[in-house]
Formats: sequence, structure tokens, C-alpha cells
Amino acid sequence: MWLENGSMIIKEMGILGILGLNAWLDIKKQQISLVAAGILAVAGFIWAWHGNRLGFSYFLGIFTGFCVVGLGVLTKGEIGIGDGILILALGMALEWERLIVALMIGILGCAIVSGILLFGLRKGRKTRIPFVPFLFLGYIGGMLL
Repeated sequence: MWLENGSMIIKEMGILGILGLNAWLDIKKQQISLVAAGILAVAGFIWAWHGNRLGFSYFLGIFTGFCVVGLGVLTKGEIGIGDGILILALGMALEWERLIVALMIGILGCAIVSGILLFGLRKGRKTRIPFVPFLFLGYIGGMLL
């Protein structure tokens, strides 16, 4: 029993670390670490395989990430392709429901800040906002729910 709890703590801390690193990189440099995202994706696959959860729900998480990457390509980078790659990796590491909760909380937070910037601070529609910090906060919010 304690081994399962220990591995779950390691998994959560690893995800928090990778999201935290990428949130910082997104704020400072407007980029993400593909190496960290790759590590998360591989670890996510191993966790899913070891936990026997390679079913339909697992592939929904991967599909969600591919959809965001596709939106990034279709919008010519208006939605960051790096954000999509990180969501894809996160989809490999989390259950689909947890991924959607983190995404929805992150999108809500980003929408609130965007509204404040647009209407309160008179920033333009083209103002770039890093999304990974909101995804990071959404993941934490989902853990607390």
C-alpha cells in the first residue's frame, strides 16, 4: 500500500516540477522545454502501462493534446504549438478527466486575466499571454478539488 502512495507522490511531484519549469520558461522566454515534455510523455506512458490504464480514456487525453497542437498549426501559432505538446504529454500522464479539469481551470484563469488586460489595462487583442502558468495553476486547482 505505501509503495502505491509513494509512487503516486513521486508522479504528482514530477508533474508539478515539469509544469512549474515550463510555466517559468513560458513567462520568461515564451517557450517550453521539449525535453521536459518528452520525459513527461514517456513517464506518463510507463505509469499508464504499469497501472493498466491504456484504454479509451488514456487515448482521449492524447487526442486532446493532438487537437491543441492542430489548433496551433491551423491558427499559425496564435495558440502555442508548445502548449499543445505539453498538453499532449500531460494527457499521457493523467487520466482524461483530470486533464480536462486542469485545462478548464487554466482556460478560465487565462480568460479572466485576458479580460482584465483587454478591458482594464487597455491592452490589444494581439497581446501574448503565456498559457502554461495557467495550466500549472489549473493542475494545482484540480488536485485540490
